[in-house]
Amino acid sequence: MPTAPPSVTTGATLRALREAEEQRHDATLVTRAVAGDAAAFAELVARHRPWCVRVAARLLDCRDEAEDVVQVSLARAHRAIGQCVHREQFAPWLRRILLRRCYSVHERRARRERWVRRLEPGDHEVGADREARRVEARMDVTRALATLPPAYRDAVAMRLLAGLDYREMTAATGVGCSALKMRVQRGCARLRHALPHLRHDDAA
Repeated sequence: MPTAPPSVTTGATLRALREAEEQRHDATLVTRAVAGDAAAFAELVARHRPWCVRVAARLLDCRDEAEDVVQVSLARAHRAIGQCVHREQFAPWLRRILLRRCYSVHERRARRERWVRRLEPGDHEVGADREARRVEARMDVTRALATLPPAYRDAVAMRLLAGLDYREMTAATGVGCSALKMRVQRGCARLRHALPHLRHDDAA
């Protein structure tokens, strides 16, 4: 009788094992940070800051502003570290803080642009009208995103605004790929309903 070939560890299995180990390490660091270990929180920052900066830079389209948002988000996470109940889920918890801060910046920008429209010397009325339409469109999108349930808003922002793939989104949120695709599709469907004059890609 031929013997069965040895089982092969797939790339997906290896990723799952690595992610589980990363989560266990995060949980240990969070426990130490809650107890007042500054070095433990510093290690959490070193582990997760690069992802935060990359995504904030994509969402805000400004590296300097992204750096500021990340600093504020990390400071908030440090103050509220005791509220991270599921300690192995530190990464999704921190990233939700970051996304909320990015949304706040978008909303503040949209309000500012609505009332302060700077035109370069020599601009014509046609250019002013175009700028006004652009600002109003951005305001519409910002308001529509704010009406989505948080889970849908986060998925749409990560997929369509930050350009993350579903594997990256799963790592960021702890939510499975199929569930994330569903959230993006349903979020986009709600945006289409709220903004029929704009085009949205589901980006499955």
